[in-house]
Amino acid sequence: MAMQVTYESVERQLKSAPAKYLNDISQYISFLMYRYTMESQQEPARKSTGLKDFLGCLHLDKDPLEIQKEMRNEWN
Repeated sequence: MAMQVTYESVERQLKSAPAKYLNDISQYISFLMYRYTMESQQEPARKSTGLKDFLGCLHLDKDPLEIQKEMRNEWN
């Protein structure tokens, strides 16, 4: 679930923030804007098909529940 932030709520929070934190808040907002512009300038990322891109594909020759039962009974 995405969090919705409105300009009014941000403005309200900024007005209530102590003055000593305004410089840090300004720098953080600048950083967020920089990151947003950098991400929008990059070419679209390749769509990943999941972990198999990194780990390979797992082929099971038995029922996964049977394999799990065998592993749990390994020392019995």
